[in-house]
Amino acid sequence: MKRTLPILVVFFSPSLAAADTEHELARKVFAVSVAEAYGVPLETITVQPVHGGLPDNPYDPLKTGTLFALRADWSGHNPGPAGFAAADGRVAFARCPDGVRVLLQACNISDPKKSLPLEDIIKRLAWVYRGAGEPVEMPHHTGKIERTDDGIRVVYHTRIGGPTGSLQYSQVEILWPPSGPTTARFKKIPAP
Repeated sequence: MKRTLPILVVFFSPSLAAADTEHELARKVFAVSVAEAYGVPLETITVQPVHGGLPDNPYDPLKTGTLFALRADWSGHNPGPAGFAAADGRVAFARCPDGVRVLLQACNISDPKKSLPLEDIIKRLAWVYRGAGEPVEMPHHTGKIERTDDGIRVVYHTRIGGPTGSLQYSQVEILWPPSGPTTARFKKIPAP
């Protein structure tokens, strides 16, 4: 037993080190991008999760390809903006100059045969646009993906509690044109 453990540690260590390195690089890429977009000093930003792969880590299920789900916090903004970043420099978050194009590409949304299921895409978009509320399905208000010559349109609906306990409903529409950045539109809708 004593011989087996060191062999296992040596055998698994390079893959764990590579994963830690990719996660750490993605965290740095995200911090720099958020600092630029929000005009915040880089040294004041903390990117969550600090350590990936921990038990019950809510970020891990959102990982898409090489994009890690992350959140940047700083004094006065905790929780701060959420999004995705990869070690290779790709980022996606609400104020990112290219919007969420990188995320939609990682979801393979342009190819219906390879695309993640709509529910999984909505979970990832809802992570980025958390301020719109939690995704919900309602009668006459269901999520959808439309692929046309004008680009790709993703629509989903959200619910968020108001200050008096009332619920507000919104439609979130993500547009990915053939060229240019993605855009997000938010529209209040009546309660079901």
